[in-house]
Amino acid sequence: MLKHSKTILNRKVDGKMKNSRKSSTGHTLLEVLIISAIFLATVCIASSILIDGWKAFLRGDLRADAIQKARNTLYRICKDIRNSENILSPGKDILKAEAGADSIVYSRINYSGDVPVREIFGYSIDAPSGTVLLIKYDSSYDPEKKETQKVLSSKIIMKDVTGLSFNLNPDPEKDDLLKIRLSSKNKEGTPVNLESQVQRRG
Repeated sequence: MLKHSKTILNRKVDGKMKNSRKSSTGHTLLEVLIISAIFLATVCIASSILIDGWKAFLRGDLRADAIQKARNTLYRICKDIRNSENILSPGKDILKAEAGADSIVYSRINYSGDVPVREIFGYSIDAPSGTVLLIKYDSSYDPEKKETQKVLSSKIIMKDVTGLSFNLNPDPEKDDLLKIRLSSKNKEGTPVNLESQVQRRG
């Protein structure tokens, strides 16, 4: 009877040890591989979503920046023409043409000194470099000899410009408004097109 009890006890102990051995083995290699694959797939999908979202944000930010720069430039051009004394070049015929003009020259009176001074300025696009230039001419500017005018200074006010045009309405009764179009692009090449109107002088 005692021997039988010991045998049963030994069997129970052996069974517990076997169970503990089974439970201590953990996950199999296949299970680890499956879990790792699922984890990596989840990380890749999440990373792809985050990267796409970041790229979309950058595109929107670049476009907004390009639009703001174009607005500032267009506002400056309109303000200067609105405050000008007279438009010297080009003439009405060119401004009324469908293509318009890619540059404009105007005069203004500078009252900052003791004596008012007449100054000549112009806005022009330099197509090869894609820039808008603010040019200051000598006071002896002659519209008939534009190509030989003396330039006192030249300043770049905007880059990445693809087009700048000045147009008047061909209708004589509505030719008091000067339409200005400015086209540019952001760093990704997305086009930006803006347009404004200003009262013509001269």
